[in-house]
Amino acid sequence: MFLLNKAKKTILCWVLAILPPLIFVPTVHLTTNFGLSNTCLVPGALYLGGLILVFVARQGFFDIFAYQFVNLASSFRKGAPKKYEDAYAYKVAKEEKRRNGDFIWLPFALVGLLFLVLAIVFIFYPL
Repeated sequence: MFLLNKAKKTILCWVLAILPPLIFVPTVHLTTNFGLSNTCLVPGALYLGGLILVFVARQGFFDIFAYQFVNLASSFRKGAPKKYEDAYAYKVAKEEKRRNGDFIWLPFALVGLLFLVLAIVFIFYPL
C-alpha cells in the first residue's frame, strides 16, 4: 500500500504533535515538584502559541524581516547576484510558495487544546 505525500506528512505531523508532550509531561511530573496542572500547561501553551506565530508568519507579516536576512546573506558572497530585486518581488514569490504549500495545523491545535483542558481540569482535581 502506497501512501500519498500528503498522507505521509499528516501522519508525521500527528506523531510530532503527540510524542513530545507524552515524553515531557510524565518526565517532568515524576522528577520535579511541579503539579500536573503546570506540567500540562507548558506543552499546551507552547503548541498554541507557536501555532499562532506560524499563522501570523504565513500571512506575510514577517516577510520584510526575512527579506532583509536574505539580502544580508547574499551581501557576504562576492559577486553573487541578489536573489530578489526588491521586497515586493520577495513577497510575491513567498505568497506563491505559501499558496502552493499546505500547512497541517490540526494535530498541533488539537493536542495543544487537549493539554490546556487537562491543565484546567488538574487545577480543580489534582492527583
